[in-house]
Amino acid sequence: MQYQSIIRFFDFSGIEYDNVGGFNLSRAKKLVTAEFAMQADGIIVVDGCSYTKQEILAELERRDFSERLQFHKIIWENKGLLAFLEEDRFDFHDGGNWYSLSDMPGFVSFVSPYFSVVYNRIMRSFLNNNDLAAAADWLDYLFFIEAEDEEEALRNTRMYLNDVVRFFRNLNDASYKSRDKELRLWYTTSWSNFINKLPDSLLSYVDEIVSAIINFTVRIQKSGKKICYKISKELLNVTNANYSLLQLIRSNHEAYAQNYKGKTFTGWLKSGVNIVYVIMIVIFAVSKLFLSDSDDSGYNFLDNKVVDKSISEVQRYKNARDYYRTNYGSREFVFNPERNAGGPFDDKNVYLLVEGVKDSAKALTPFSIKNNTRNTIQLYVLRADNVYYFDLAPLEFLSFAPLYNQSVDIILKFDNEGDTFTIPSDSLNEMQFLHVGSLGQEHDTAYVFNDTTNIDMPYLEEAELLQKAPLVIDIRRKEGAFYFQLKGRGNVIYEKGKDAGVTMK
Repeated sequence: MQYQSIIRFFDFSGIEYDNVGGFNLSRAKKLVTAEFAMQADGIIVVDGCSYTKQEILAELERRDFSERLQFHKIIWENKGLLAFLEEDRFDFHDGGNWYSLSDMPGFVSFVSPYFSVVYNRIMRSFLNNNDLAAAADWLDYLFFIEAEDEEEALRNTRMYLNDVVRFFRNLNDASYKSRDKELRLWYTTSWSNFINKLPDSLLSYVDEIVSAIINFTVRIQKSGKKICYKISKELLNVTNANYSLLQLIRSNHEAYAQNYKGKTFTGWLKSGVNIVYVIMIVIFAVSKLFLSDSDDSGYNFLDNKVVDKSISEVQRYKNARDYYRTNYGSREFVFNPERNAGGPFDDKNVYLLVEGVKDSAKALTPFSIKNNTRNTIQLYVLRADNVYYFDLAPLEFLSFAPLYNQSVDIILKFDNEGDTFTIPSDSLNEMQFLHVGSLGQEHDTAYVFNDTTNIDMPYLEEAELLQKAPLVIDIRRKEGAFYFQLKGRGNVIYEKGKDAGVTMK
């Protein structure tokens, strides 16, 4: 569906539109009819854009036209966005001027059908030019596309990914040199970011591509040592493949590094050649952070992650769980296996409870929280003696591994104003809540909240494959609201979001 601004036609026809609430629909229809009555072919061309009477009247007669008119005006005033939608013209500098519109309530729903068509063509241009860095950045603009339009938006991306799989599967020790022009992209540029940023709907391609590339490096490890090493080096930066594949990449690279440079993998790391991968280990293998002496709970903590709070302030954090238990925990749990998403939530703090279970076979451990928003989210994990916080950057995730029967209490802060925050005792009724349990689990409020004086913090362990985790909590933002998508065994039990009080699930 190609976008053409109706505002251009309004200006041509003298139709007033500045006052959206006072738009005179009847007069506008009369002017439209009069304008087209003077056209023999039923088409009016304004600044190279062709309009028909049917198209204009169809837009005017929509029940939501008043809301749509507001968005038409916004696009008309953002000439870069207008040029993108009408003429397929885009550059990232200009895109930054209108990128924030994705947070405007209702705007994404309005623009998505138009945006997806152009998005697909722009992505095709990047991919045809082998510009995977730009393609990776372009994936950030999927925020403007609704789920129902994603198929169209990613059509060329899927074709490209299929081609990549076929390319590496058909490449062998005898043919790779003759196809160096195509292969060069994969050993001379950084392409892992593109793979890492693929949306959930394309994750099935990640393992296929990674497997095909791994197998190719095995085939050329003797005849193409340098190329093999360079491709393997870039593979190390891939983070969203199957955990077993990630382990295979590391073990293979140790052999490739020794084969190419005569170094062991350990020596290669110490040499600082691949600082990016070292950073990745720091980010994702966060269990390595907890190296200090254990406290009385048996868990280890990193001192500089402790929020320095007075006893009274810590008690206010603990009060969040007590408040939730008192107000909502006494209600009857209702199991609903189809409820796998929470939201919408606004930018106020969200209290997240991931419930422990009695049956280890239904456990939610380890579970991961993934930040699929564009902003850093602060996570405050509650304990009886203090509060521990973590900054979760965009597109990163943390993996928690509590005991199977241990509930985890986390407060999420979205606005990031100030380094830390407190919970005033009189503001708990304004807090938002999301209670997550396990599918098929027998919920028991007494069991969940049996120990309100000792809120255990889980240890963090090296992040494994997100797809294999019993629970992945995927946090997304759309049209100014936050949504929690649950994947795996997760089930929403209670939530209190921006639009209402407690909603029983």
